[in-house]
Amino acid sequence: MGKIGAFFQRARTQLIRGALGVFTFLVCAACDLHGAEFFVAPNGSSTNDGSMEAPWDLQTALFHPAGLAPGDVVWLRGGIYYKNNQLTRFTSTLAGAPGQPITVRQFPGERAIIDGNLFQQSGGWVQYWGFEIMNSHPNRVTTEAGSFPTAFYIGSGGQTNDWVVSGFDLRAPNVKLINLVVHDSIGGGISANVAATDPEVYGTLSYYNGWQGCDRGHGHGLYIQSKDPSRATISENLFFANYGLGVQATANQDGVDNISFEGNAIFSNGILARKHQGNLLIGSVVGLARNPVLISNFIFDAFGSSSDSNIGYSGGSTSAVVVGNYFQTSVYFSQHSEGMILISNTFLSGTTFLDRTNHPNNIFMEKLPLNMVVKVRTNKYEPGRATIIVYNWENQESIGVDLGSFLPLGTPFAVRNAQNFRGPPLLNGTFEGELIYLPLRNLPVAKPIGINAPASTSPAFNIFIIQPAEQSPDPTFSNSPPTISSIPGQATYENSESEPIPFVMQDSETPAAYLNLSVHSSNSDLVPHKNIRIEGTGTNRTVTIMPASDRTGSTDITLVASDGFMYAKTAFNVQVFPQTTPPTQAHHTPLQLSISLVEFDAAIQIHGIPDVDYQIQSSTNLINWQFFGTISTDCQGVGKFVDHHLEDAFARYYRLVLPTTE
Repeated sequence: MGKIGAFFQRARTQLIRGALGVFTFLVCAACDLHGAEFFVAPNGSSTNDGSMEAPWDLQTALFHPAGLAPGDVVWLRGGIYYKNNQLTRFTSTLAGAPGQPITVRQFPGERAIIDGNLFQQSGGWVQYWGFEIMNSHPNRVTTEAGSFPTAFYIGSGGQTNDWVVSGFDLRAPNVKLINLVVHDSIGGGISANVAATDPEVYGTLSYYNGWQGCDRGHGHGLYIQSKDPSRATISENLFFANYGLGVQATANQDGVDNISFEGNAIFSNGILARKHQGNLLIGSVVGLARNPVLISNFIFDAFGSSSDSNIGYSGGSTSAVVVGNYFQTSVYFSQHSEGMILISNTFLSGTTFLDRTNHPNNIFMEKLPLNMVVKVRTNKYEPGRATIIVYNWENQESIGVDLGSFLPLGTPFAVRNAQNFRGPPLLNGTFEGELIYLPLRNLPVAKPIGINAPASTSPAFNIFIIQPAEQSPDPTFSNSPPTISSIPGQATYENSESEPIPFVMQDSETPAAYLNLSVHSSNSDLVPHKNIRIEGTGTNRTVTIMPASDRTGSTDITLVASDGFMYAKTAFNVQVFPQTTPPTQAHHTPLQLSISLVEFDAAIQIHGIPDVDYQIQSSTNLINWQFFGTISTDCQGVGKFVDHHLEDAFARYYRLVLPTTE
């Protein structure tokens, strides 16, 4: 057993002894590391031997170098993994064996980040554990429609790559993704096709993935397919705030077989996009989804749709098991479903194509509950880790939680807000058997790349992750907190945006582009969080403040910069004064178009500002104008209308007026 294996063995022994035998069921599969240990570092080399003193680079390790055998462990040291300081597509060919997977895991107490994506098509029997995958490219918006835009063809390393790819693109068998953090990946968070047989995705956070197209938000937290006899297991994950859906398990025909979802929280997906699509979809376009399982999953959304959770889609399902789920938003059931077991679920909104009288062993509510709902989900791979899910129907300020069911007495712990997971912990302490109190209001939200931070789901809905406090970093790894410059007090007028306010943030170990920056307003009625805009991606940043409409007063703005383990913050006051001079109203010059009579019909196409409603006025003499109707442009600024009443004139003129806002 190597050094790190011994480290985990000691931790496990202390856990069991500390609990006087009560916690012996928490022994996890990876606590015993029987294989050899190898190491990877951002400054590693292919010519090294993979030891702690001479680590490999990441791509060398993923190409299964000589000496790496089934059952071995590859430790990722802290830092950012990319080539030539540019986005990098890493390919894995690692091949373990049944019962002897190769484990690729983040080193204890450090933070390993892949900037790009990870792809595996060959090999298999691998566990990827605990590290982070993201894409630092600043753009997330394109005027193109469809799933294959060219806007994200990005040059790096002397070649151009299409970055509409998932953060983890899995196409190999018997792979487990354990407690990963996958975020801000352009093509989606995680994808697994039918070649990825018997996969497991467990305890992973997948958020802020995707892009905004001309037509809709694209990119899901998880896109998965499975074909019998494969069994896909998706458990204890958080899929939230992705541009598309949280989870989409679908295929054009066959390919949605034996997929099991248990203990996942799926919420607020589509909040970064212009339009909400849904949180969960399971089913094929044509053909049945066979044996889907949904047990004890949790759905929440403030902007749900008529089919926020879609079970069966258009093809239908057979032998579905839907048990113990908590659906805060609407659920659509396919009319082509056969043999479904539906019991012990809670439905707080509408159900479509479900005869409730045939399913009496469920709770159907017409109003929101009066009592708070709190669920604690323990993590089978990391003893002492748990996810706490809170539906705060009582609108409380905080909630007391007992950690005794999963955390031994005397264990140091940290509590993190899932929506700001890489920010500073909300709470640190040592468990002494007493309740800990978790705040349920004004919680910070991490900022996505290329867009403002979305609104927090608090106070209505909160998720916390509790972990034993990070072990002390290895002596060869040093870490110091970031720094952020002070900002003097500011003043602006109601209904007026402030000038960009400059500040500087940096870190001696972590490039500024990778620091997490969160923001909080002490008076969110005056300055909502969504009205605070952060710009810049490097050391020099700006913050711009826009008060809520017709509001005056004072608020304190706090900025927190974090490297994931340590943080720094600065706060400044903003005064919003009454507007002494009415703002000037901007007017848009009418666009004039003319058309000749063609068989008494006129099909007219206009080009204007995208996504607006124009007023159409018509005239036969360019002097007397009359209201004709309205026309809406699409995301490319194109609008069409037809005039069927041209019999009275040889020519008619049109002009388009963009209505002014009051």
